[in-house]
Amino acid sequence: MGRYTEYSRCSLITLCLLGFIISILTFSFEPLVGATSTSAWLSPNNPALSVMDATSALPDVTPIAQVPCNMTTIKTKKKTPWSNSESWTDACAIGHAYGLNTGDRIQLSDVSGSLTDYFNKPLVDVPQTNNMISSNYGTTGFNRLAINYNVINNLNISVSGGLSTPTGTITYQIKTPGAWIKDAAGNFMEMNMNVMAFSANGRYMVVDAPNVAMLRVDLQDGSIVPFAAPFVYSGTFIVPNSIAITNDGTTVAVRGQNHFRLYDLLTCGSVPSAITAPVSCESKDIQSFLDSQITDGQPARALQFLDNNNLMLYVRHGSPQVWSKYLLTSSGSGLITQQYLALGDSYSSGEGAMDYYAGTDVAENKCHLSTNSYAQKIITSLGYTSAHNVACSGAKSKNITTSAQYSTVPTPNPLGTWLPGMTAQNNKIALTQPNVVTVGIGGNDIGFAQKIRRCVASIPLNDTCYASYNERMQLIQEINNEYSTLISTYKSVKSATKPSAKIYTIGYPQIAKSGGNCGNNVHLNAEEISLSNQLVNHLNYVIQNAALAAGVAYIDVSNAFSGHKLCETSQSNIAMNGLTYGQETANVIGNESFHPNQLGNLLIKNAILSTTNNFTTYNVGNPANTIAPTTNSATAQALLGPYTTPSYQTIKTSITTDQIPNTAYKSTGLNFILNQSDSHLKPSTSYTVELHSSPVSLGTFTTDSSGQLDVSATIPSSLPNGIHSLHIYGNDLGEQPVDVNQTIAIGSSPTDFDGDSVADSPSGCKVVANSGLDVDQDDIDDACDSNIGRSPTDIAGLYRARQGNPTNGESADNVYVERNVAKASSLLGLVDYDPDSDGWSLVGVGSSGQQGTYANISINDVGLTENSYDEYIPKVSLRTNSMGCIEIMPSNLSAVTITTSLALNTTATNTSACRSAADSADLDSNTIPDNLQSLYRYRQGNPTLGESGSDVFIERDKNAAEAILGISDYDDNADGWSKVASSSNTSGNYIKIGLYDPATNTVLNDGSTNLTSAQLSTYPTKVRRQQFIPVIAIQDGIFCKNYVPSDLGYVGIAQSRGFAEQINNILTCF
Repeated sequence: MGRYTEYSRCSLITLCLLGFIISILTFSFEPLVGATSTSAWLSPNNPALSVMDATSALPDVTPIAQVPCNMTTIKTKKKTPWSNSESWTDACAIGHAYGLNTGDRIQLSDVSGSLTDYFNKPLVDVPQTNNMISSNYGTTGFNRLAINYNVINNLNISVSGGLSTPTGTITYQIKTPGAWIKDAAGNFMEMNMNVMAFSANGRYMVVDAPNVAMLRVDLQDGSIVPFAAPFVYSGTFIVPNSIAITNDGTTVAVRGQNHFRLYDLLTCGSVPSAITAPVSCESKDIQSFLDSQITDGQPARALQFLDNNNLMLYVRHGSPQVWSKYLLTSSGSGLITQQYLALGDSYSSGEGAMDYYAGTDVAENKCHLSTNSYAQKIITSLGYTSAHNVACSGAKSKNITTSAQYSTVPTPNPLGTWLPGMTAQNNKIALTQPNVVTVGIGGNDIGFAQKIRRCVASIPLNDTCYASYNERMQLIQEINNEYSTLISTYKSVKSATKPSAKIYTIGYPQIAKSGGNCGNNVHLNAEEISLSNQLVNHLNYVIQNAALAAGVAYIDVSNAFSGHKLCETSQSNIAMNGLTYGQETANVIGNESFHPNQLGNLLIKNAILSTTNNFTTYNVGNPANTIAPTTNSATAQALLGPYTTPSYQTIKTSITTDQIPNTAYKSTGLNFILNQSDSHLKPSTSYTVELHSSPVSLGTFTTDSSGQLDVSATIPSSLPNGIHSLHIYGNDLGEQPVDVNQTIAIGSSPTDFDGDSVADSPSGCKVVANSGLDVDQDDIDDACDSNIGRSPTDIAGLYRARQGNPTNGESADNVYVERNVAKASSLLGLVDYDPDSDGWSLVGVGSSGQQGTYANISINDVGLTENSYDEYIPKVSLRTNSMGCIEIMPSNLSAVTITTSLALNTTATNTSACRSAADSADLDSNTIPDNLQSLYRYRQGNPTLGESGSDVFIERDKNAAEAILGISDYDDNADGWSKVASSSNTSGNYIKIGLYDPATNTVLNDGSTNLTSAQLSTYPTKVRRQQFIPVIAIQDGIFCKNYVPSDLGYVGIAQSRGFAEQINNILTCF
């Protein structure tokens, strides 16, 4: 294992002579078809070549077929009661959803085992799949290859010492030879395993069949396309990894002897049943272009398509010769480099800091990427102009390296190709080559959030979670088992970046203070708080050592929340959410629970930039100092806490999976399907399913032939409602005792969680007992309120708004927003400038486009923010002459000084916020509720108002418009009616007015524009503006004509609006 090498694979003199004869007889003729290709690679223009790194090194590869891999440390022997020692080794591994694979070893459990094929030979791992390539000797000196599908379900397993007394090592062998690669006529294809490559997604393989053709093999169906002449060898001199193929299998790059060709396989001719030679495919040789761009360059190596338009390659060149990494980009395409890229899970995406980007808080995508994440704050602080955060809530290590989290792109998707969760996060590195990368991962791999959730609401209530030696030791081992995966993950990130890039791994912060004064939303006792902190410490210890082994930097943020942890300070100063109302669990608990809020993300940002001196310091340490985690480390022993005596039960390997639902109801039972990739369950094997704390068996279920477990179980009615943990017990693929688990909320039914025959309150907490308190009056019980803010009575009067006073030199058309000096001091810690000593400081004055009549002010508590003064936002609504009801707010809420900007930002126009009274109020005192009185009227022009007697108008009642439509109109005559349409060209006699709904083609009222309560309840306010259309009927001679206003938006000053005659009448003229 190691770097790419140039060597002879001939082990016998006869094979070497055969290779030499082939090299003489074979010539580099490539059959070309007509210019039919539409590929940008084959266009008349040359591709673009750019230097990704001037002094690079070839990537690590597997020993057979030289597939790119990452050096990591894997466990080869585990400690057992019958063998008190463990062993580790360094190996170049490829990460998969099921674990790690080196070709000769596979890790499916907490220990790796040696792996051979049916013929006791090593295998070639296929990236991002469960498939492998095995081989056997052919008749021409090369190999016959076979595709071994879903290898982990086709293994013979041998445990040293036997299952009853295991001594810690495992051996795997594939049971069957696999599916031989043959042409359609059934002929074996004999191939050279040293001229082989795979598409990044593992769908296609390109391999040389000496003296026949270069082959593209579809590894899903085994079909073959012989697209080019066979590889030309210089005697016995073989240069491996000189080919690459795109994920869609349409483009292949081949660096052969004296040529570098790009093939468009969409242009290939028909493939005969018996393959003896290549078919015609269009190609383009760009070797002369490369020679013109790279001085004294040797043949390109380590070819890899990053996507359909970008090909990475390495060339040794110059004097003295050095390796450089290049990017070849097809004509018309381009690569956008980044200053900074953030990868990771929910702690990096900003889960809990709210303000999620559109498209990341929808059913199709729950990445919860926040504009308040620490990564976004870093981007802002350092003034980066090309930087992104692709972290995604729920991400595991595999989502960094190999797997997407979601498959459906939501609509709309304003983030475009930067929408997180749609591809392995690592892919963005290869395509952008950032200068700085942060990686925060590991918490979801051990189910950290689920474990905290279990502690929050243990059944029985007030029971302490993980209160035994075996449970604590299982936690330790689960964290330790992530060590190899983390090394591989970090090395995967490292190998995708340029060597000059700085890669920082981010640990996790402690969430609560032991012995502190906890709020109603914490739900952790003193021992559980200590457990959470020790769990974070040990996880960080493993992350730190994995980073050291991978040769990347580690940033310790464990104490970032010092002074701001849960139970440590007042609610207005806490950096971490408590139990949070949301929709992800039982439709009441959100994933934001026990995640950093805006303040927390600010503190993490500060810790990162302080430790790294704004990313100018980069200390990776010495990998030789790496310590593989054991159960005897100081952090592991601290995590054991007071539990030092093991029980007689075997400590099982813990696997936390999100494939088990987090909510189930007794009314519908528990139903789920558990795939093998996350669980490592054996095929055709029985497993016991239990609910805890007090074990309740749900039955025994058997996996199918692919290792998939289908569970459909009745939940006993006697089981207490609340948070439980579900466990699946048995042996995994490595014959190790396994506990596949998930924290799960069990209720009676979706509408009556607690089963008291009373519908659940929308503000209730369900999974924990309600506190009966709602201090901040946000309609969420404090027991599940992420941030228990101040009472509205505490912040009432913090701000006020008023109309300008001309006697003070102010404009009567402007609105003035002021802050109470005393409350600013006590609530916000601000000292405001108050020149007239009236107790109020001016924070904003209306300007051009913001003149109008003050309507009302509201103070919006947005929760904890970076600055205390931004937590309470005054929003002022005013009725304007030209924009309807607008909403304005101060641009700056920091301490007022003599030089403070008094600008107000217009945050919304044509809003419905100007009416403070109830819709049913009677503001015009006509004895009719505003929302039930006539909305529109028709009238003739009034000469006393300067109107022509021939003019006709449709007018809208101002109070009814606000009550029914949420529209604030300009009233030029001050008579309570606003003109929505006028005409001087309408002939005939007015008959009547009515209301029409174009969406349903229904006349709501014929001869009236009054609405009934039933009609109002049928139409939400948001749609009334479009669906309450006034229509007038005019009798013009023998014709009945209908007219509607051309515009029904808010009425502004000096607007000119007309009528539109309807082609098809809506109202009759009788």
